[in-house]
Amino acid sequence: MSGALAARGASEEGNRGRVEATKVRRYWPGKRPDWVGNEEEEDLAVPSTAPAAEDEPTSVQRTDIAAPVVVLKEDPRLRRLQQQQAELAVVRRRREAETSGRDEDGEAPSSEDEDALERRRAAVRERLKQEEAAAVAQESEESEEESSEYETESSEEESLAPRLLLKPVFVPKADRETIMERELLARQEEARLAAEQARAEIRKVETKEILAHRLEVEAAEEASAKEGPRGMDDVVTDDDADDDEEAYEAWRLRELRRIGMAREAREREEREAAEKERWRNMSEEERRRHLALNPREVAPKPKKKWGFLQKYWHKGAFFQEEGDAQVEDGPMLGALASRDFSAPTGQDKFDRSTLPKVMQVKNFGRRGQTKWTHLADQDTTDWGTPWVQNDSLRNKYNQKMAASEQVFTKPKSTRT
Repeated sequence: MSGALAARGASEEGNRGRVEATKVRRYWPGKRPDWVGNEEEEDLAVPSTAPAAEDEPTSVQRTDIAAPVVVLKEDPRLRRLQQQQAELAVVRRRREAETSGRDEDGEAPSSEDEDALERRRAAVRERLKQEEAAAVAQESEESEEESSEYETESSEEESLAPRLLLKPVFVPKADRETIMERELLARQEEARLAAEQARAEIRKVETKEILAHRLEVEAAEEASAKEGPRGMDDVVTDDDADDDEEAYEAWRLRELRRIGMAREAREREEREAAEKERWRNMSEEERRRHLALNPREVAPKPKKKWGFLQKYWHKGAFFQEEGDAQVEDGPMLGALASRDFSAPTGQDKFDRSTLPKVMQVKNFGRRGQTKWTHLADQDTTDWGTPWVQNDSLRNKYNQKMAASEQVFTKPKSTRT
């Protein structure tokens, strides 16, 4: 094989199965495509009288792969265009038939026949004009509807599907939200108007007061300007004259009370210092004799019985000197120094021991409800933990601890 044949065979082998680029023609509304006109001309053409050679074999030569042409036969635009062209062809053939029929008649037309023919021709022309105008109007309407057809196709398909309808439910008039909302908006509007009117009245009153005050100030300034500058004698420097008698009396009582408390505290400190000094200078025998003659009076405080599940309140750790000295009206604690902190308060005033067992817990029915009442009643020790079990290893370890063996025999190493 020569080199040229080999090159051509290689090029043909490479181009096999390759599809050439297809030229896409633009579609214009109302304009007939090229391929539609060719098909219609073939359909409307008069068949020839020559017999067709059906038995002769036809040779089909394919040079290239033709571009695929997609024809949508259900396209409504093409269907309307074909129908319009068919109607125009029928009108054209009818007109040609009338013209040819008149030409074939050998009789000389009379004046009446000519007038009738003219009228008939005028009527035909008028009818053709009306049909053409109607066709143009229909084309314009169809071109406008074509843009919306694609949008309506999906909506028509959706409309064919069954729609879910809600069951109507009767709502009483009192429960209708629209009426209630309308009434609420009306009431809010009335309240807003009333508030605005009230604010306007208040603003008027304030404006009048400001104006009156301003007039008074201006009048006072004019009067002071006429009187001239003031001297030092006109300025009041004694502020005590403004104090009321009640305020002065309250201040006097506070001062006397403070002075008395300070004197009592000073005398108590002096007595304690003198007692300490005297006790320090006494001997042991004198101290015993003094204690025998003057025993300390320490009254035992009665132990109060607390209620079931009563909460404990601590009295605090600060400023307890007044409480120890039984000062009921001290400067720091005051009445708190004599308060009994062991007294029940709140829910502790009720006897919970009479309640059922399940309700005998703190904060029953609340989020902070406790599980246990108190440790004296319920032991929460977990006996399953390893450090509680007394096994052999732990027993051996416990024996090594100091003072674990209770042996009091005399050691053997000591001498007797």
